[in-house]
Amino acid sequence: MRFENGHNENTRRRIIDVASKCFRSEGAAASGLAGIMSAAGLTNGAFYRHFESKEALVRETIVSALNDQLANLEQAQTADLERVR
Repeated sequence: MRFENGHNENTRRRIIDVASKCFRSEGAAASGLAGIMSAAGLTNGAFYRHFESKEALVRETIVSALNDQLANLEQAQTADLERVR
């Protein structure tokens, strides 16, 4: 079965988003891969197609959260600059 373009990236993003919510509410150590994958609507086996380890997933979620925060700060800064003009 062939998937549409971007399927792997969308799946990877979904795992990161679900993991991020789990890590924030339960902590990274208490969040199991089985629970994360189940919440993402995926099987445990699919995890290793996208990530080498849970540690790699934790790193990715942190990077993603920091990138989101940077984008929010840049957007706020741009809005402030436009308001001043």
